[in-house]
Amino acid sequence: MQQIDPQGAEFDFDDYIGVEVLSSTKNRVVGRLVARQQHLTKGERIHGGLIVALAETLAGQGSQLNLSSGCETTTIELKTNFMQPGQPGPIFGVAVPLHIGRTTMVWQTTIHDEEERRLAVVQQTQLVMHGQAEEAPVGATSPDAPPLDVIDHASETGREKKGVRSTTEQRRAQIIAAAFPLISKNGFAQTSVREIAQAAGLSVPAIYKYVSNKDEILELIYDDYISQAETNVATAAGETEGATQKLRSALTASMAELTRHEAQIRMMYRETRSLQPEVRDRVKKQGLRYFDVFQEILEEGIASGEFRDVDTKLVASLIPLLCEVWTLRPWSVGPIGLENVYDGIADLVFNGIAADERS
Repeated sequence: MQQIDPQGAEFDFDDYIGVEVLSSTKNRVVGRLVARQQHLTKGERIHGGLIVALAETLAGQGSQLNLSSGCETTTIELKTNFMQPGQPGPIFGVAVPLHIGRTTMVWQTTIHDEEERRLAVVQQTQLVMHGQAEEAPVGATSPDAPPLDVIDHASETGREKKGVRSTTEQRRAQIIAAAFPLISKNGFAQTSVREIAQAAGLSVPAIYKYVSNKDEILELIYDDYISQAETNVATAAGETEGATQKLRSALTASMAELTRHEAQIRMMYRETRSLQPEVRDRVKKQGLRYFDVFQEILEEGIASGEFRDVDTKLVASLIPLLCEVWTLRPWSVGPIGLENVYDGIADLVFNGIAADERS
């Protein structure tokens, strides 16, 4: 939410009061802020306006996620029931929709403290305004640039089908570019969403229009490089004939991709354990797609008689792991040289799966 200060400079109100969105989906938004001395009344209690501001931010975030393309929303009614006074320190809000309609939405936000004491229940009505949103120019990095697409990993717009990057893709690329060096340097746990937002030129609420939680930022980084690697390895294999030559091409491309993305690979090996279980499972499934490229080549080679009958799933998993030795153990194989390491891996693989004496 952009405001103008008395000197005419813009600032984000949510950032100003310290709202942090912890998770964000169409059906539930969770956030927190820390009530400090400046947020208290003369009676040393949390000012009611701060509680209302947290609730409106979270419900507004949820409303944004439920908007159709080209629509905007604004609060037209808000009612608050204060249960008990709040003390200085962290307070949390959980916003859920009571009604999602074409012209209005109704959200209810429960505010509580660290001890799970309910401080307030806020119910607000959002007006949905239909209209044609202007599209941000390609490459725009302003926090004010309106995101046209909200979180919808499965959707494919007409622009995307034509190969043009959507605003969502652009924003996620911004987030990846900002997050990767920060996480590489400081570690995932020590890197805050606020730091990533600042480096990306976005506000914190804007970040949460493209990821539902911090873990998904790490997932985006992984998906970005593994998708590139998968595509390039599959393309290299597809440009040749015969399973043996396809496997050689895939091995060469895999070594090249792993070398190109060695920083990302090292980071993911170090940080994956920090992910929530459901995100970690998705990351593992993305990695399996990469193995599938090798499994298909192995199955083709067995069918054509070029390779002996092996457990294709197992061998397809081992081949990329062999290639990763160059990235993960540079102190061991680095002195040998990339070309010699590749020759050794190729010799090991082809002698292991060869249908006869030839390698």
